[in-house]
Amino acid sequence: MVRSAYGSQKQQANPYPLNVGFNATRYAFANIPTTPLVNLNPLRDTSRMTKSVSAATDTSTFLLGMYFSDTIKLLPQLDLVGGIRYDLFDADFINHVTNEKMSTTDNMWSDRAGLVFHPWPTHSYYFSYKNSYNPSAEALQLAANTVDTPPEENQTYEIGGKVDLLGGGLSLQGALFWTEKSNGRTPDPITGLQVLEGKQRVKGFELGIVVVVTPLCSPNG
Repeated sequence: MVRSAYGSQKQQANPYPLNVGFNATRYAFANIPTTPLVNLNPLRDTSRMTKSVSAATDTSTFLLGMYFSDTIKLLPQLDLVGGIRYDLFDADFINHVTNEKMSTTDNMWSDRAGLVFHPWPTHSYYFSYKNSYNPSAEALQLAANTVDTPPEENQTYEIGGKVDLLGGGLSLQGALFWTEKSNGRTPDPITGLQVLEGKQRVKGFELGIVVVVTPLCSPNG
Protein backbone atom coordinates (compact mmCIF):
# COMPACT_ATOMS: atom_id res chain seq x y z
CA MET A 1 0.00 0.00 0.00
CA VAL A 2 1.30 3.43 -0.91
CA ARG A 3 1.27 6.00 1.86
CA SER A 4 0.84 9.72 1.27
CA ALA A 5 2.35 12.52 3.35
CA TYR A 6 0.71 15.89 3.08
CA GLY A 7 3.11 18.80 3.01
CA SER A 8 3.19 22.43 1.99
CA GLN A 9 3.28 21.84 -1.76
CA LYS A 10 1.76 24.49 -4.00
CA GLN A 11 0.15 24.06 -7.41
CA GLN A 12 2.24 21.23 -8.79
CA ALA A 13 1.52 19.70 -12.18
CA ASN A 14 3.89 16.96 -13.29
CA PRO A 15 3.59 14.66 -16.34
CA TYR A 16 5.75 11.57 -16.68
CA PRO A 17 5.71 8.98 -19.52
CA LEU A 18 7.08 5.47 -19.07
CA ASN A 19 7.54 2.49 -21.39
CA VAL A 20 7.80 -1.01 -19.93
CA GLY A 21 8.41 -4.29 -21.75
CA PHE A 22 8.14 -7.83 -20.41
CA ASN A 23 8.61 -11.25 -22.00
CA ALA A 24 8.09 -14.66 -20.46
CA THR A 25 8.75 -18.21 -21.64
CA ARG A 26 7.41 -21.27 -19.81
CA TYR A 27 8.37 -24.88 -20.43
CA ALA A 28 6.51 -28.15 -19.92
CA PHE A 29 8.37 -31.35 -19.02
CA ALA A 30 7.22 -34.89 -19.80
CA ASN A 31 8.44 -38.40 -18.90
CA ILE A 32 9.94 -37.18 -15.66
CA PRO A 33 11.33 -40.15 -13.70
CA THR A 34 9.95 -40.74 -10.24
CA THR A 35 11.75 -41.84 -7.11
CA PRO A 36 9.99 -44.00 -4.47
CA LEU A 37 10.26 -42.66 -0.94
CA VAL A 38 11.50 -46.04 0.27
CA ASN A 39 14.24 -46.20 -2.37
CA LEU A 40 15.52 -42.68 -2.91
CA ASN A 41 17.81 -42.30 -5.90
CA PRO A 42 18.90 -38.79 -6.91
CA LEU A 43 20.53 -40.13 -10.09
CA ARG A 44 17.48 -41.41 -11.99
CA ASP A 45 17.59 -41.95 -15.75
CA THR A 46 16.43 -38.74 -17.45
CA SER A 47 17.23 -39.73 -21.03
CA ARG A 48 13.52 -40.03 -21.95
CA MET A 49 12.55 -36.70 -20.38
CA THR A 50 11.43 -34.07 -22.89
CA LYS A 51 11.02 -30.32 -22.69
CA SER A 52 8.68 -28.17 -24.79
CA VAL A 53 7.60 -24.53 -24.79
CA SER A 54 4.17 -24.23 -23.19
CA ALA A 55 3.94 -20.44 -23.22
CA ALA A 56 5.93 -17.62 -24.81
CA THR A 57 4.55 -14.12 -24.41
CA ASP A 58 5.60 -10.51 -24.91
CA THR A 59 3.93 -7.54 -23.27
CA SER A 60 4.70 -3.89 -23.99
CA THR A 61 3.09 -1.05 -22.06
CA PHE A 62 2.99 2.72 -22.22
CA LEU A 63 2.13 4.72 -19.13
CA LEU A 64 1.48 8.44 -18.89
CA GLY A 65 0.64 10.15 -15.61
CA MET A 66 -0.17 13.76 -14.85
CA TYR A 67 -1.26 15.26 -11.56
CA PHE A 68 -2.08 18.61 -10.03
CA SER A 69 -2.10 19.29 -6.28
CA ASP A 70 -2.46 22.31 -4.07
CA THR A 71 -2.58 23.27 -0.40
CA ILE A 72 -4.93 26.01 0.77
CA LYS A 73 -4.62 27.51 4.25
CA LEU A 74 -8.17 27.87 5.58
CA LEU A 75 -7.06 29.03 9.04
CA PRO A 76 -3.64 29.58 10.64
CA GLN A 77 -3.86 26.06 12.08
CA LEU A 78 -5.92 24.36 9.33
CA ASP A 79 -4.85 23.37 5.79
CA LEU A 80 -6.95 21.95 2.99
CA VAL A 81 -5.06 19.62 0.66
CA GLY A 82 -6.44 18.53 -2.69
CA GLY A 83 -5.28 16.95 -5.90
CA ILE A 84 -6.37 15.34 -9.13
CA ARG A 85 -4.50 12.81 -11.26
CA TYR A 86 -4.82 11.34 -14.75
CA ASP A 87 -3.26 8.02 -15.79
CA LEU A 88 -3.12 6.49 -19.26
CA PHE A 89 -2.25 2.78 -19.28
CA ASP A 90 -1.85 1.07 -22.66
CA ALA A 91 -0.81 -2.58 -22.99
CA ASP A 92 -0.15 -4.83 -26.01
CA PHE A 93 0.10 -8.58 -25.44
CA ILE A 94 1.30 -11.31 -27.84
CA ASN A 95 1.14 -15.07 -27.24
CA HIS A 96 3.72 -16.57 -29.61
CA VAL A 97 2.46 -20.13 -29.08
CA THR A 98 -1.15 -19.45 -30.14
CA ASN A 99 -0.33 -16.30 -32.17
CA GLU A 100 -2.98 -14.50 -30.14
CA LYS A 101 -2.72 -10.70 -29.90
CA MET A 102 -4.60 -8.49 -27.45
CA SER A 103 -4.55 -4.81 -26.54
CA THR A 104 -6.17 -2.71 -23.86
CA THR A 105 -6.20 0.99 -23.01
CA ASP A 106 -7.39 2.47 -19.72
CA ASN A 107 -7.95 6.16 -19.00
CA MET A 108 -8.18 6.71 -15.26
CA TRP A 109 -8.97 9.85 -13.26
CA SER A 110 -8.37 9.82 -9.51
CA ASP A 111 -8.49 12.42 -6.77
CA ARG A 112 -7.54 13.00 -3.17
CA ALA A 113 -8.47 15.47 -0.46
CA GLY A 114 -7.51 16.01 3.14
CA LEU A 115 -7.57 18.31 6.13
CA VAL A 116 -4.44 18.91 8.22
CA PHE A 117 -4.80 20.50 11.67
CA HIS A 118 -1.78 22.04 13.43
CA PRO A 119 -2.89 23.10 16.95
CA TRP A 120 0.76 23.62 17.93
CA PRO A 121 3.98 23.68 15.88
CA THR A 122 4.92 20.23 17.20
CA HIS A 123 1.51 18.60 16.61
CA SER A 124 -0.29 17.76 13.37
CA TYR A 125 -3.45 15.71 12.80
CA TYR A 126 -5.05 14.84 9.50
CA PHE A 127 -7.96 13.17 7.75
CA SER A 128 -7.61 12.13 4.12
CA TYR A 129 -9.52 10.47 1.30
CA LYS A 130 -8.17 9.18 -2.00
CA ASN A 131 -9.08 6.75 -4.74
CA SER A 132 -6.89 4.69 -7.05
CA TYR A 133 -7.23 2.09 -9.79
CA ASN A 134 -5.89 -1.35 -10.74
CA PRO A 135 -6.04 -2.00 -14.51
CA SER A 136 -6.54 -5.56 -15.72
CA ALA A 137 -3.03 -5.63 -17.27
CA GLU A 138 -1.24 -4.35 -14.15
CA ALA A 139 0.71 -7.63 -13.86
CA LEU A 140 1.81 -7.26 -17.53
CA GLN A 141 -0.38 -10.20 -18.54
CA LEU A 142 -3.63 -10.35 -20.52
CA ALA A 143 -6.08 -13.12 -21.31
CA ALA A 144 -9.30 -13.43 -23.26
CA ASN A 145 -11.33 -13.20 -20.05
CA THR A 146 -9.58 -10.04 -18.77
CA VAL A 147 -8.77 -7.95 -21.86
CA ASP A 148 -12.14 -6.14 -21.76
CA THR A 149 -12.37 -5.86 -17.96
CA PRO A 150 -12.39 -2.23 -16.71
CA PRO A 151 -10.02 -1.19 -13.91
CA GLU A 152 -10.83 -1.92 -10.29
CA GLU A 153 -11.34 1.14 -8.06
CA ASN A 154 -10.04 1.51 -4.50
CA GLN A 155 -11.22 4.09 -1.96
CA THR A 156 -9.07 4.80 1.07
CA TYR A 157 -9.93 6.81 4.19
CA GLU A 158 -7.25 7.61 6.73
CA ILE A 159 -6.97 9.53 9.99
CA GLY A 160 -3.75 10.02 11.88
CA GLY A 161 -1.36 12.34 13.62
CA LYS A 162 2.23 13.15 14.47
CA VAL A 163 3.78 14.63 17.60
CA ASP A 164 7.36 15.90 17.90
CA LEU A 165 8.95 15.76 21.36
CA LEU A 166 12.31 16.62 22.92
CA GLY A 167 12.94 19.47 20.52
CA GLY A 168 12.41 17.22 17.50
CA GLY A 169 14.60 14.43 18.85
CA LEU A 170 11.62 12.09 19.18
CA SER A 171 8.65 11.80 16.82
CA LEU A 172 5.56 9.70 17.44
CA GLN A 173 3.09 9.00 14.65
CA GLY A 174 0.09 6.80 14.09
CA ALA A 175 -2.80 6.30 11.70
CA LEU A 176 -5.97 4.30 11.14
CA PHE A 177 -6.95 3.45 7.58
CA TRP A 178 -9.84 1.84 5.74
CA THR A 179 -9.53 0.69 2.10
CA GLU A 180 -12.55 -0.60 0.21
CA LYS A 181 -12.84 -2.12 -3.25
CA SER A 182 -16.48 -2.43 -4.33
CA ASN A 183 -15.80 -3.73 -7.85
CA GLY A 184 -13.13 -6.38 -7.47
CA ARG A 185 -12.46 -8.75 -10.36
CA THR A 186 -14.27 -12.08 -10.04
CA PRO A 187 -15.02 -14.80 -12.62
CA ASP A 188 -18.53 -15.01 -14.05
CA PRO A 189 -19.77 -18.57 -13.41
CA ILE A 190 -21.58 -18.68 -16.77
CA THR A 191 -19.31 -16.90 -19.26
CA GLY A 192 -15.96 -17.36 -17.45
CA LEU A 193 -15.14 -13.68 -18.06
CA GLN A 194 -13.72 -11.48 -15.32
CA VAL A 195 -16.42 -9.08 -14.10
CA LEU A 196 -16.28 -6.29 -11.52
CA GLU A 197 -18.59 -7.57 -8.81
CA GLY A 198 -16.33 -8.62 -5.93
CA LYS A 199 -16.14 -6.68 -2.67
CA GLN A 200 -12.96 -6.38 -0.63
CA ARG A 201 -12.23 -4.40 2.51
CA VAL A 202 -9.02 -3.81 4.45
CA LYS A 203 -8.84 -2.12 7.85
CA GLY A 204 -5.64 -1.47 9.72
CA PHE A 205 -3.37 0.86 11.62
CA GLU A 206 0.25 1.86 11.68
CA LEU A 207 2.49 3.20 14.41
CA GLY A 208 5.87 4.83 14.06
CA ILE A 209 8.65 6.12 16.27
CA VAL A 210 11.57 8.17 14.98
CA VAL A 211 14.53 8.90 17.25
CA VAL A 212 17.24 11.36 16.25
CA VAL A 213 20.46 10.34 17.98
CA THR A 214 22.57 13.11 16.43
CA PRO A 215 21.80 15.61 13.63
CA LEU A 216 23.97 13.44 11.33
CA CYS A 217 21.80 10.39 12.07
CA SER A 218 18.42 12.00 11.48
CA PRO A 219 16.08 10.44 8.87
CA ASN A 220 16.47 13.56 6.74
CA GLY A 221 20.22 13.90 7.26
